[in-house]
Amino acid sequence: MAIRSLLRCRKWSKSEWLVAAIGIVLIVFSFSVSVDSTSDSSVDRSDLVKLKLSSKAKERGAFCLDGSLPGYHFHKGSGSGSKSWLLFLEGGGWCDTIESCSSRAMTSLGSSSFFEHKVAFQGVLSSDPSQNPDFFNWNRVLIRYCDGASFAGHPEAEFKNETRLFFRGQLIWEAIMDELLSMGMSHAKHAILTGCSAGGLATLIHCDYFRDNLPRDAAVKCVSDGGYFLNVPDVLGNPTMGSFFHDVVTLQDVDKSLDQNCVAKMEPSKCMFPREFIKNIRTPVFLVNAAYDYWQIQNVLVPDSADIDEYWAMCRLNIQECDTAQMEVLHGFRSSLIDAIGEFYQNKDGGMFINSCNSHCQIRESSWHFPTSTRIENKTIAESVGDWYFNRKLVKLIDCPYPCNTSYSIPSVDRSDLVKLKLSSKAIDRGAFCLDGSLPGYHFHKGSGSGSKSWLLYLEGGGGCRTIESCSSRAMTRLGSSNFFEHEVPFQGVLSSDPSQNPDFFNWNRVMIRYCDGACFSGHPEAEFKAILTGCSAGGLATLIHCDYFRDHLPKDATVKCVSDGGYILNVPDVLGNPTMGSFFHDVVTLQSVDKSLDQNCVAKMEPSKNSGFSCQHSLRLLIQNGLVPDSPDLDERWSICRLNIQECDAAQMKVLHGFRSSLIDAIGEFHENKEGGMFINSCNSHCQIRESWHSPTSTRIENKTIAESVGDWYFNRKPVKLIDCPYPCNTSC
Repeated sequence: MAIRSLLRCRKWSKSEWLVAAIGIVLIVFSFSVSVDSTSDSSVDRSDLVKLKLSSKAKERGAFCLDGSLPGYHFHKGSGSGSKSWLLFLEGGGWCDTIESCSSRAMTSLGSSSFFEHKVAFQGVLSSDPSQNPDFFNWNRVLIRYCDGASFAGHPEAEFKNETRLFFRGQLIWEAIMDELLSMGMSHAKHAILTGCSAGGLATLIHCDYFRDNLPRDAAVKCVSDGGYFLNVPDVLGNPTMGSFFHDVVTLQDVDKSLDQNCVAKMEPSKCMFPREFIKNIRTPVFLVNAAYDYWQIQNVLVPDSADIDEYWAMCRLNIQECDTAQMEVLHGFRSSLIDAIGEFYQNKDGGMFINSCNSHCQIRESSWHFPTSTRIENKTIAESVGDWYFNRKLVKLIDCPYPCNTSYSIPSVDRSDLVKLKLSSKAIDRGAFCLDGSLPGYHFHKGSGSGSKSWLLYLEGGGGCRTIESCSSRAMTRLGSSNFFEHEVPFQGVLSSDPSQNPDFFNWNRVMIRYCDGACFSGHPEAEFKAILTGCSAGGLATLIHCDYFRDHLPKDATVKCVSDGGYILNVPDVLGNPTMGSFFHDVVTLQSVDKSLDQNCVAKMEPSKNSGFSCQHSLRLLIQNGLVPDSPDLDERWSICRLNIQECDAAQMKVLHGFRSSLIDAIGEFHENKEGGMFINSCNSHCQIRESWHSPTSTRIENKTIAESVGDWYFNRKPVKLIDCPYPCNTSC
């Protein structure tokens, strides 16, 4: 029912379709779907690893910034790797003031309350030998970062600031180490400590502690990825990074965790910079660093404070946009890095892979070991680290200056396609606020040429909240407050400005409207001639709810249509016969009076929450995992593997899933007959595709058409598009 009820209550005459917004229901039949609309479709669902909160933390007084328990994700090793361990310390910057730490405490970087329940293990954490040839079967651990000081803060600092913040990074590190040692790491034969960015710095800080707590005969080494930060002035000559680290060290008493030989010789915060203490590390270390590290370019060399006139605005986002004078500065930054690691280069036990890419944090990404990975001397990072760790050969690789390395291509996110956040100037007048009272916002990329009078609006998804408690928690995240919005986001897929990725809409005015109300928001766009309203998940549902409003506020002669991605949610019972999704949406509708925004013809005929189209599907994590098989009816965990990976389902489970597909096909039956509507319903194990698998050589196809081609054919009336895929597993392009 649900969406079917919403659509049935509309009038489907040809004249209204031509005047009103036309809905193409772009639905991915999801046997398992991710709540994150930006999740990578290449992630094997079986490689999602559950969160575990530390059992040793409370007794050690080890807490995240907000007082919640720290956690980690553990994938057990097997076979030859059963006594080998790899620990990865998550990164995520630092906080240097009470205010910034307080804000951080309301995010996943300061509170385990906001940790994902499962994360994908990729790159150096992958269990796929083709992606991770040397370490795929080791015990692998991702330690979550929630202290804001590279796992090095001390509680004594808490008593100085009269807040409820917990500065316990060092205790978090020690507590999780204790726990892992009790789980078998105390018998390790091989071990690696690694991490990225702030976690890469933490790797260097804690490397010898890691070594000293493992068996003497174990082969123990450390790999720091993007953690070699330089103490250099910014382009205006100001010591931006030095001042920042000084404040971090002072606020959280980090000096107690730093190399004491270094601290005895100089101001403690200088000992946060690897150049000053790496020579004192006894354990073998491998450095992975990009010579043109974009994080350091944007925050150390050219921070916002040093670019008031925005001379660096494009260059700092994309090295390809730099002029000759700017490139000279960046080459100077590279030279500073090469000089800083000069002494370490002579260390016979050390190793390094210093490429000339404009990237950051490479070992958990596809740049670790893929056919398209960056290479130096024809070696990937994975091959280089493996050669060094297993002593197959010496590895001291320093790339030639940019742009000589042809194996480097700008990462999948083109830095020039990052689009800035803008808070709504009309919001206060309209009384339009996020859950916490902050202003709503959007990201706008201006159209050009033939697309200058064409508009595409994308409504962000992100589930919903059904109770005061859940909405209060949500109000302390980016899904309830613009205070936590990213300042810039990449425009990809249907939002991309690359014609090879987005052939029909690349030069349109494109807008991503941020979601911060928890009940499928409403926007107020204006456009001319051509326009599309679209969105994913909760945003896909909002697209259907607000489609006619969008149409009614645009010129009558405009071609206005709507594209809903992953927003068609079914009102079906779970495997035990309980109305899980129905109950959930009833609570959402009741809590926020959503019925006032729903189709009133439908509301007049039935209980409002049924009319809502099952508003905001992703307030539960996964459609199949929470609508059809939520945790509550799977107490015996018979579905635990099948829910994550359809390839692991047995015949009986597949029968249930095929029945779910049949329910979907039945639900859209009436809409299928509408000659103005369109659809692309594939049988893939995915969700929210139009910003991901929109149009690339590896994109899913039906009748040899990508989603982008299908939507383009439909929007421009090149041909009717009513594509329904064959049942799983017939489509080999998934």
